[in-house]
Amino acid sequence: MFQYLRQYNGDYLSFWKTFMEQAVRFCDVQAMCLLQNSETQWQIFMVWPGIHLFKDHDITNEALIGIANQTFHNQKETVSQGQTHHKKNVTLVATPIHDGANGIQIGIFLLNHQANLTTVLSRFSLISDIPDSYHIFQDQLVLTHRVALFAQTLNLMVMINDEDRFLSAVMTLCNELATHFQCTRVALGWIDGRYIRIQGMSHIEHFDPKMGAVQALESAMEEALDQNEEIVIPSPENHWNVVIRSHESYTRKFGGSHMVSLPLRIKNLAYAVISCERTFEFKHDDIRGLRMICDQVMRRLFDLKQSDRWLGARFVAWTRKKLSKFFGIEHTFAKLVGIICTILLIYIFVGYKDYRVKAPCILKTDNLAYIQAPFNGYISDVSVQIGDIVRTGDLLLELDTRDLKLREAAAIADMHQFARAEEKARSQDHLADMRIAQARLEKAQVELERIHFFLNQAIVKAPFSGVIVQGERQKLLGAPVREGDVMYKIAAMKDYYIQLDVNEQDVHDVNLDQSGQIAFLSRPDQKISFRIFQISYSAKVKEKENIFEIRASLTDKPENWWRPGMSGIGHIEVGKRRIIWILSHRTIDYIRLYIWW
Repeated sequence: MFQYLRQYNGDYLSFWKTFMEQAVRFCDVQAMCLLQNSETQWQIFMVWPGIHLFKDHDITNEALIGIANQTFHNQKETVSQGQTHHKKNVTLVATPIHDGANGIQIGIFLLNHQANLTTVLSRFSLISDIPDSYHIFQDQLVLTHRVALFAQTLNLMVMINDEDRFLSAVMTLCNELATHFQCTRVALGWIDGRYIRIQGMSHIEHFDPKMGAVQALESAMEEALDQNEEIVIPSPENHWNVVIRSHESYTRKFGGSHMVSLPLRIKNLAYAVISCERTFEFKHDDIRGLRMICDQVMRRLFDLKQSDRWLGARFVAWTRKKLSKFFGIEHTFAKLVGIICTILLIYIFVGYKDYRVKAPCILKTDNLAYIQAPFNGYISDVSVQIGDIVRTGDLLLELDTRDLKLREAAAIADMHQFARAEEKARSQDHLADMRIAQARLEKAQVELERIHFFLNQAIVKAPFSGVIVQGERQKLLGAPVREGDVMYKIAAMKDYYIQLDVNEQDVHDVNLDQSGQIAFLSRPDQKISFRIFQISYSAKVKEKENIFEIRASLTDKPENWWRPGMSGIGHIEVGKRRIIWILSHRTIDYIRLYIWW
């Protein structure tokens, strides 16, 4: 009997029931209790022949669990002795039992009063390896089943690969599955548009697609395809979320008691469904075997289905497959980026855009006044400096007049002296001396007038309203000046124009009457329009570049914040150009120039 248990092919509960029954008899004990460790707590798993034998001896569940904990921690047999309420001696023996993958169980024996403890333990040691042998045998059965299934799958693949037509491969698959799994009917349906069409049935070469059974079976296949799930009839309890209405209707109308439908997938996309019917239940191993076979044969069936169509259908399918890579729902972001980039490239090569020549500019006016020193001297007082706005007659600065005052006094004294000399000569009738005195008096008068003129010019005033564009107070105050030196430069705030410095690479695109806009550095948010009225025909070197000065008149009304000398950036509109030319013409010109020989 124990050899039979080592190769027992039943379920786990029936094995332990049989094992405990035989162990109680072989070890000659009253009863045996088996405890399992569940979530860190020991629980009674099975008792033979019944728990009442332990309770009759006043042995509680807590006592059994206590002995199990002690045995588990010590990893060896534990003996517990005591007396019942009938004053009878009771002996319990707990021993660890290795249960394969389930770990360690604890077996507790209730000994007879005449039983020998050593005999019980020695006998149990002879059979304690049976649970491990049972699990090893079960693993061997699983491996044997899997090897057999794998061999069968390989044989079926060889048969399918030998077929070069789709329908013949379908018939081979259906017949072989029906034979191996003892099915009354095996049918394969393939997706056709939005519906499933049965391609073949086991042991039936020709069938009418309009038959009620065929159409009902197709509806059941569509049910499995739409959900992309395996459907088993009768439905297991854990498949409550799977819709099986069409399958139940089919089995009720056409007498099938057990049925399973499996979707056949390529890259997680279901293209076909295979349905199997038989008179007894489909077990888990059967469904797993069907799934393994279907996964292996699907690629070959798919290739045969694609190649077994006429040329036009294959071309349409090939085109659809290629286009699906670009217009399908997968890789949406990458496709969107690709489409946007393609549109941008097309727009760059065929599109036109307003081309503008960019150039630095400065605000200027020709209404300038240069305030010069009227005579040699020193500046005694400065009233304005660069950037100040002045009006006509406003005081700019004063020159030191102390030397002029002394010269004025000397000139007046000379005039009095020469006047008395003239009167003396006149009274003595000395005509020559009188003429000399008169000439000297006139010279002194002219000198005095000249000194008065310089005194009036010592106070420098603004000739017109404008802004000081040259002249710093710190440099002018107390500084010596010579006659003709420029002390101030005043610009009138009217008659403005723009001077643009256009690079010689762009000057050939610029023509008279072209318009554009400028933005000053002080207020880049405001754009001011202009129109070109003059182009210089000679280049100037500025910052190591050849530039052409271009003058443009402002078309907008002057603002109060404008000042001569303000700089900014100007854009001259020269017309529409291709975008690709705008982006590449400088590089192309550079290459043309430097590879030319």
